[in-house]
Amino acid sequence: MRRANGFTLVEMLVALSLLAVVGLALANFQTLQLRGSSRIADAALASIEADNRAADLLLARTAPAVGEMRGTVVQAGRTLAWRVVTGAGPSGLLRSDVVVAAGSVPLARRTVLRARG
Repeated sequence: MRRANGFTLVEMLVALSLLAVVGLALANFQTLQLRGSSRIADAALASIEADNRAADLLLARTAPAVGEMRGTVVQAGRTLAWRVVTGAGPSGLLRSDVVVAAGSVPLARRTVLRARG
């Protein structure tokens, strides 16, 4: 008896199983890539907000009060929390530390030194 041309059912099932495994691996990789892109975007927005807060501190007519200020801001649809802690710095200057976070994860930090008064 002569064998017919083509693949057997078992060969087709093995091939489809391999394709399914490769497809799942690619889908998992794509998910990881998207998460990484989201983190990069959050870090970039936090960096912009930290720069904005630092610029506000430097451009204000009066020096910031010693202590802590907090707030939230929405940048490109993402809510970021900022915190500014001002205290004594070197050589009689005021030191302000700016931290911007998404949730509880700090994403950007800036330090500003400014003369008192």
